[in-house]
Amino acid sequence: DDDPGDFGIFGIEMLVDHVFRFMEQKDVLSFDETRGVNDHIDYQSYKTNYTVIEKCFQSPNGHLMMNKSQESGLVFFNDTLAHSATIMIKDVRGNTATLDFDIQSSPFNIKVGAQNADHVFLWNVTDSAEWSTSKNQASQENFKVKFPIGSLFDTLYFHWSVENYTYSKLFHLSDPFIPLKSAYTLSIEPNAGLTPELQPKALIVAVDKSGNRSGLITTYENGFLITKPVVFGDFYVDVDTEPPTIEELAPNADGMFQFKIADALSGIKSYRAVLNDKWILMNLDGKTGILTQAEKIDIPENSHLVLTVTDQKDNVKVLSLRLR
Repeated sequence: DDDPGDFGIFGIEMLVDHVFRFMEQKDVLSFDETRGVNDHIDYQSYKTNYTVIEKCFQSPNGHLMMNKSQESGLVFFNDTLAHSATIMIKDVRGNTATLDFDIQSSPFNIKVGAQNADHVFLWNVTDSAEWSTSKNQASQENFKVKFPIGSLFDTLYFHWSVENYTYSKLFHLSDPFIPLKSAYTLSIEPNAGLTPELQPKALIVAVDKSGNRSGLITTYENGFLITKPVVFGDFYVDVDTEPPTIEELAPNADGMFQFKIADALSGIKSYRAVLNDKWILMNLDGKTGILTQAEKIDIPENSHLVLTVTDQKDNVKVLSLRLR
């Protein structure tokens, strides 16, 4: 959109054979629909190069309030005739751009995804009794997956592969470019390398395409480590025995002291600052990891500040300072 106001695209309409098939108007987006945006765009293009390509159709379980169509936008042809199509895009001021083109299909054999899947998970299971006995859970010797009601945008042709790793198998689960509507349950059984002494420090780790590791909130039950991911990808069991880090920073523009805190794997669970044996309020910026004094207070000379930071696996780092 070249409008100098830089308002962007407000509406999209698609017609096939002069019949409305899809209509979108960006006038509302409910907070509980935000994950649905991942399904509405080409998720792979966005994750690989941050290009936003919008779809003119919706998945079976991907309806958003800004989609005004009664139909899904999916069009199926059972002939070899030419069909006319029109896409119109509008900005908030009503300025419109139109693209007209023709579609012509030819017969071909479709390879059904189920043929190459280790398991097929259904998007449209709605009854809890049906869900508890349905195909929406799968397991093998070392791991289990379970998809709750409404967690999938569409039928999932699920596949996995396994390789050996330190404390468990490394599981390659499905396609990281398939978005999910909500979390699923993943259970991984650790191997004998995870001794009883290390068990309290164990957690499930996710690895993305760039090799970045993320420790997931993990519980332990009946010999399995359990977490609830909202993505597919690579997962394995690891241990976190390293404490968080604390870096002292210069005071901010208001004279408040501040620190940068971080944890390499399981993440920060808590922090506590004590000045001259009295607790003081601190604010943490979750994006930057900068911890800042929240209120202006009188600090006597030679004051003693103790900052304690604990990660999700109860590893502790303590910084003790004399403030002059």
